[in-house]
Amino acid sequence: MAIEAHPEFLIQSDWNDSLKDTGSKVWITLKERGKTGIHGSIIRATSNEDNLTATDGFKIISYQSNSLHVGHESTSQTAIFVGPAKAISGVHNKSVSTISINSLGHAVSASTDEKLVVWDTLTGKVKLDLKGHVGDVYKCRFFPSGEVVLSCGSDMRLMIWCAKTGVKAVTLTGHTMAVTDADFVDRGRNVISSSKDGTLRLWNCGDSSCLATLFEHSSGINCCTIFLPPAGFLTEEREGPISDKECGTKGKAVLVGCEDGTVHCIDLYSRKVKFSLSTPSCVNCVAAVEDGKFLVGCQDGSIHLYSLHMTEHPKRSWHTSNSAICSIYPYKEIGFFASRADGNITFKFYKISTVMLNLTGANADPVYDLDGNADILYSCSRDSIIRMHAPSKLISKIIGTTV
Repeated sequence: MAIEAHPEFLIQSDWNDSLKDTGSKVWITLKERGKTGIHGSIIRATSNEDNLTATDGFKIISYQSNSLHVGHESTSQTAIFVGPAKAISGVHNKSVSTISINSLGHAVSASTDEKLVVWDTLTGKVKLDLKGHVGDVYKCRFFPSGEVVLSCGSDMRLMIWCAKTGVKAVTLTGHTMAVTDADFVDRGRNVISSSKDGTLRLWNCGDSSCLATLFEHSSGINCCTIFLPPAGFLTEEREGPISDKECGTKGKAVLVGCEDGTVHCIDLYSRKVKFSLSTPSCVNCVAAVEDGKFLVGCQDGSIHLYSLHMTEHPKRSWHTSNSAICSIYPYKEIGFFASRADGNITFKFYKISTVMLNLTGANADPVYDLDGNADILYSCSRDSIIRMHAPSKLISKIIGTTV
């Protein structure tokens, strides 16, 4: 399968604010991986919104206050830039590493000053300060109920908190190196965790016990995600006794991504490895998508789409930049968002290759994590600002105008 490496448009991070002023100018670049970029400017000479001009072969296709559609004479590709609907500062003062949103309008996020907080997405007001971790928190997630928080980090521990009171209810210990990621089994009676120690573990939240080491690997595990595979994919039966503390594992599988560039799929119930595959670079994130497919984001900037039923080669691969992929957020059956270490958040359409959608705001600061719902996406970055994006209507419009 050929790697898709289309030219990429980049723009000044505060373009949406700068172009509101008469006489303003922002930079824009067309970059193809491994080649010298084409640099130009977009200029607003008058107060008329329709009177934007561009230099060096760039062209303005359409412009509104928070979205800008541009092209270049050298390529059939175009890009739509979307500025943040809201930028939330003050929740954190240091780099924000992880964020999770629940259906009640609350968020939980963590920063590199050991701050883990629950806050209101409407007001930006901090509601709870969850104190207990020593060192960086790598992941925090709301339980499916939205009323409990799970966190893990460099102190080798997982912690479970009440999102209403801030009380730490459970601490899970046993990993011998940093805990990099975690996910929920069923509604959360059991959870799994991955670690730099190369193990994937299954935990019972009720009594803080480790029920099993599901998988062991020679290099660190960076990410894990539980998913429901298509019928017939999991056929192995369990060997040995089943603890009455284990709940909801049957019919589920786990994807793990590792430092050595490998991805492994484990049957959560039987503990058997269903397959292993190798990618060109360290795996930073994995995400399951529809129809038995999954996405892998790598340190070298590449993203790969695989099928569970044919893992020898990816169905598709994208590699438009050498900047590391930090997180992937699937969006319906249409495509996915990917955040990068250079501050860009791009949306890749599965069925459209001529239009790119870029969510802007971070000024070359890594965007470490994404979360949200069908309409709103939140991002967190090294610059300590949490940004809210509302791209769903624009995505629907693009789909509608290109089918």
